[in-house]
Amino acid sequence: MEHLGMEVFSPFETEMDQLANRYGDKPELALKYLAELKAKTTIPVEIATAQAYRCGLLSGLRKLKDIPAVISELESVPADGGQRQAKLAAVELCKLYALDETERGKYDSLVAAAFHFIKSAQAPTLRYWISTMYVDMTSRQGRARDAMEAAKIALNVARSNNDTRRQSTALRDLALIEVDFGSKEDALTHIDEAIRMAQTGNVPASELEYMLNRGFILTALQQIKDAKKCYQQAETLAAQLNRDDIPGIIWSNLSDIAYQEGKFQDSKVLSEKLLQWANSRKDVRMAAYARVSLGIVLIRLGQPDLADNYFHDGIRYFESEKQLVDMREYYGIRAVALAAAGDFKRAYYSLEKKLDYSTEIDQNSRGHDAAELRELLKTEQREKENLELRQQAQQSRVAVKEAQLRIQRWWLLAGLLGVFLLAAIQVIWFSRRKNQLLERENQHLDRERYLDALTGLHNWRYLMDRKAQMWAHALQEHQRGRCAAIMIIDADFFKKVNDTFGHAAGDAALIEIANRLKRNIRETDLLVRWGGEEFVIFTDAPNQEGLINQIDRLLKDFKPFPLNFEEQQITLSVSIGYALMPLSWADQSHADIDQSLIMADSALYMAKSRGRNRAIGVHLLRQQKLDRQQILQDLSLTEGAGEAILVESVGPK
Repeated sequence: MEHLGMEVFSPFETEMDQLANRYGDKPELALKYLAELKAKTTIPVEIATAQAYRCGLLSGLRKLKDIPAVISELESVPADGGQRQAKLAAVELCKLYALDETERGKYDSLVAAAFHFIKSAQAPTLRYWISTMYVDMTSRQGRARDAMEAAKIALNVARSNNDTRRQSTALRDLALIEVDFGSKEDALTHIDEAIRMAQTGNVPASELEYMLNRGFILTALQQIKDAKKCYQQAETLAAQLNRDDIPGIIWSNLSDIAYQEGKFQDSKVLSEKLLQWANSRKDVRMAAYARVSLGIVLIRLGQPDLADNYFHDGIRYFESEKQLVDMREYYGIRAVALAAAGDFKRAYYSLEKKLDYSTEIDQNSRGHDAAELRELLKTEQREKENLELRQQAQQSRVAVKEAQLRIQRWWLLAGLLGVFLLAAIQVIWFSRRKNQLLERENQHLDRERYLDALTGLHNWRYLMDRKAQMWAHALQEHQRGRCAAIMIIDADFFKKVNDTFGHAAGDAALIEIANRLKRNIRETDLLVRWGGEEFVIFTDAPNQEGLINQIDRLLKDFKPFPLNFEEQQITLSVSIGYALMPLSWADQSHADIDQSLIMADSALYMAKSRGRNRAIGVHLLRQQKLDRQQILQDLSLTEGAGEAILVESVGPK
């Protein structure tokens, strides 16, 4: 994650916040005073932030035709480095606000582009703002890793400014990601902290929302008694705040709890109550959920025909909205209910539907990542094509004032996210709902947990969870007279690629490296993205000579042609450190897989220090002069003492 240091806001951002708070309900006045404020600065980051706010105000006033002029003005602002990244992020944000109802399909790609640029920018306001939007988008798409990264960026910005309200929001977002994809105990800790902060800041509306979140998390933890108590407290607070939109949400979740407890009649009564309430409010989505819930609980009550009518009436809404996550979960719950009722034929059909949706979600997730990268490359290309025009514009601008002052308190622009984001409560109960009855069989979540979104490879967690199987395979190969090895592959001079060509080029380079590695391994080998620019391969071969030949082929495959990126050629090479498995210590015990990884990492470091574009492998340990810890700590010392046999392969020049 980028920028984990302090990210304190400037006085300009504070003044803009005060303006937003004072005139948030009077956008015409806000635009007038914003123009006066923007005239006071020549700092690109501050101009970009003000222009993004201006686009948001124009969108709220439905003056979409005025936004292209703002974008053109913003594009002409001279900016370098992180300030340029902030400007590009603001441009993408303005394009988002310029969308009309017929262009909503472009929303996700614009949020993704804005987040890509803001990750490497020194622009706290925009970083919080855009990261929050990215959390919503990636959570909706089931992309836990990306959502977690964005939530932590938002939390870091809020904490840097000691902003209690924004900290509570970021903690809530983090908790909702964790309850589905991480640690539910951590989720409970974070939501409790969010509630305390909302109470400290005297924000009863947020406190109510977070109480509902807490009930959801407690239900996921199977702490049903505490969950019910939490919903009762939420109902009391909703009445005090005259929030007539809350009861239906509470009934829907109490219906879920009753269903999990086997109290099917209670669940039915609550779902019917919810349906009546939703119909009276003309809330189509809540009504659809109520029908689906009735369609499931009526199976348990022995009314299959009526259950089918309700279920299919409700599911049609989610099909029309292409809510794949919801449909996957509903069909899964229905499969369990049908099986419990002895209707195995239809249970099998429902389970097939669930698996079909899981596959489609998985494919869409990969597709989103690929689409994001394509859009980013296009954005970078457009920026390059307009460079000459912007440079001419720069000559007529006042020199950029270098000033970075610090503040103690900041209030984020209120209400802008509401233009495009769903209400947070609705997101919880519809986009991210999860029934514990299906938790163990939810294969899609496992795939997401183990997937590296950029390259499509498995990630480090997948490797860690399969260490036992890898170790067992290495021992089996050893007994058969074959050899196995664990390799760590690192892209050479990767920082230079990012610094010279930008992060989009770095992402393209990582994808190309992953593809070249994939075509040099077998289906039975394991390839994962270890993190950053590092990859790990676990493989086996008939003998050591066969393994060395495999490594030589891999090194050679990086030299025939460079990566073409925006008419630039990027030379790719890698360094490799590896260790045979199993290696034996003096007492005849084997170096385990963790020790093998340590030695492979040390060999990689040695390959880097010897000039890169090469592989160094640990083939034998003697352990006659040095103890085990010394060998693991310093491979160079080990080689010098004759305690290890290392094999070096050098790639083509």
